[in-house]
Amino acid sequence: MNDERRAAASAVAQPRTSKFDGQVPRVWVLISDKRGDDSQSQIIAGSLGWPFEVKQLRFTERAEALRQSPCDASSEGLDPACRHLLAPPWPDLVISAGWAQEPVARWIKKQSGGRSKLVQLNRPYGIEDFDLVVVPPQHAVPERDNVLRLSLPLHRKDDASALSEAADAWRPRLGAHPRPWIAVLVGGPTTPFIMDETTVDKLMADCRRAAERLGATLFVTTSPRTPPKVLPRIEAGLRADDFLHLWEPGKKDNPYLALLALCDRFVVTADSPSMIAEIVHLGKPLTIYPLPSRTSQVKRLKRLAQRLVHGLRPGAAQYGALHRRLSDWANRRLQLRYYRDLEFFRRWVIAGGWASERIEAEAEPVAAPDDIERVRQRVRSLIIQDD
Repeated sequence: MNDERRAAASAVAQPRTSKFDGQVPRVWVLISDKRGDDSQSQIIAGSLGWPFEVKQLRFTERAEALRQSPCDASSEGLDPACRHLLAPPWPDLVISAGWAQEPVARWIKKQSGGRSKLVQLNRPYGIEDFDLVVVPPQHAVPERDNVLRLSLPLHRKDDASALSEAADAWRPRLGAHPRPWIAVLVGGPTTPFIMDETTVDKLMADCRRAAERLGATLFVTTSPRTPPKVLPRIEAGLRADDFLHLWEPGKKDNPYLALLALCDRFVVTADSPSMIAEIVHLGKPLTIYPLPSRTSQVKRLKRLAQRLVHGLRPGAAQYGALHRRLSDWANRRLQLRYYRDLEFFRRWVIAGGWASERIEAEAEPVAAPDDIERVRQRVRSLIIQDD
């Protein structure tokens, strides 16, 4: 059973009543095809102690067109095949993430006569439309009364039974190799990072040298974003006793959970906050491997404008009411959106002591804060404060 289904089953199996009109609040979670965003929404829902309904949404090309008016309340971008999922009775609480769900969440609130409370993750357009915005540290969303900044993304793979089951299933296939075991989790290009043959050659050479110094074995896996052109370079960088799993579309046999359970330390490329957060929450030694950046002149100028308008870095203070109004207006009307800074995130996690820069670093990581209780209390207060 995957994490999302397990969270849903747990939430439904152990409902707790509140004082909300003498009834358990009706909670909807809007998900699409963004597994990282969707998992955080369901983690929040699963923490509340109330049953919740997961609404699997599909979108048409019309959704992309609606991005020109991202603050509208609209369901026009929905695939007709899933429209029946959104019908009265309307929910008391809606949790979602991602720009495509934003117009739909607003539309639900409008249909409910303004009664539905909206919780949105990441960096939405028009943050004043939402009752609570939950912001992981890589996003430059300014401080507001309805904004809750996180120390780390909420992603986690810490279900002991799931990890144990995966370890038992994969242990014979992974074999008896010298320890320590180092998992190398290879992502792919995402703005502003690139991943070309030169980058992969350096990554594999650095991992190989560290493994030789430590007497370790490498366990390398790729991801959906890993470019096919670099796969031969990954294979060429391995030694005879190292392990390689290449991600393939539709292939369900994946050792990721087993590696989380069995490996002694991890190397993750800097493009994946979700994997970084999952390992940090496990408390295992982690190296975040830096990736080179490459952006066009136009994108560099846009990022400069975003930094000037929204703050020089995620979490940076803004200078007075005029700056705050300019930031909100630019995000809502100009679509000069709150930005994401993955290099800042890498440095943030290392500065917190939750990861290291060097693969062979011996220091144990500092225990990471768990924000889920803060999130749970803030979300529940949206409902309970109306009683």
